[in-house]
Amino acid sequence: MSSASDTSWWGSAVPTALIKAAATVDPNFKIMLMPDMNGVFKTMTPAQLAAEMKPYASMPSTFKLGDGRLVVSPFLAENKTANWWSKFISEMKTSYRITVAFVPVF
Repeated sequence: MSSASDTSWWGSAVPTALIKAAATVDPNFKIMLMPDMNGVFKTMTPAQLAAEMKPYASMPSTFKLGDGRLVVSPFLAENKTANWWSKFISEMKTSYRITVAFVPVF
């Protein structure tokens, strides 16, 4: 994934297009959000990352658990502390009313 402000060919338009295409081709196909914490997201605050994840939360082909929680599975999650991730999860809930299922990739 890349940031919403990324204007390169793989920028924000690609994840959005893939998620929309998945809904069109097969409504059962889901895409899990996996921000790369070694890339552009590494320097973001929890609030900034939450703002980046928010637009994808309402898309029907974004992977959510049966209870409705949005699955966020950051790559190289260890680049941030447990406290940082706690703030991100809290920010998603308080600012956007989105409950996150946190599935880190180490």
